[in-house]
Amino acid sequence: MNPTITRPRSPGSEVSGTIARQVFHYLYSEQVGPIGEGLWFVSRSNEDMNSSRRGPAPRPPALSIALTCVAFAVVLAACGSSGTTDGAGIAVQDPGLVATGSVLYQANCAECHGADLRGTDKGPPHLSIVYEPNHHGDAAFLLAAQQGVRAHHWRFGDMAAVEGLSSGDVAAIVAFVRENQRVEGFEPYPP
Repeated sequence: MNPTITRPRSPGSEVSGTIARQVFHYLYSEQVGPIGEGLWFVSRSNEDMNSSRRGPAPRPPALSIALTCVAFAVVLAACGSSGTTDGAGIAVQDPGLVATGSVLYQANCAECHGADLRGTDKGPPHLSIVYEPNHHGDAAFLLAAQQGVRAHHWRFGDMAAVEGLSSGDVAAIVAFVRENQRVEGFEPYPP
């Protein structure tokens, strides 16, 4: 069977209706036309379609059924929620890591960023929307601690690298910050 691309003679002449109906036709019939604007499914060859075989259309191959089930499961998963995040989309952090991070944060970060993460006259608040995970990801905290960072959102000046923190220490600090962001929410920028 050599597949060929089949285009309808006029818009909607072979298949009409919603995209869902077109997908159904693709899976359960032998010829389909457009799906959406400019997209075309590959149908069976004209030789196969003009055969003298009568009766119901053959079932789609197992791969098509499997792919349909996987696509359906992905759509359902995207619509659902596991309950492990809050409205800000931050997952609940490991309590042991948060406790360790709290001690490390107070010793290494609080002087500038505030014991309550709301900033000081030396550094910005980590509860600012600027520090939400989609803007400043966890890796940004690690890089800032290891290499320092140039001022780019605030007028506090450049941040120097923080000596003596391992990657694991910074991961614990990030867990502490993210858990506080999850519980407290974010403050607007600029404050």
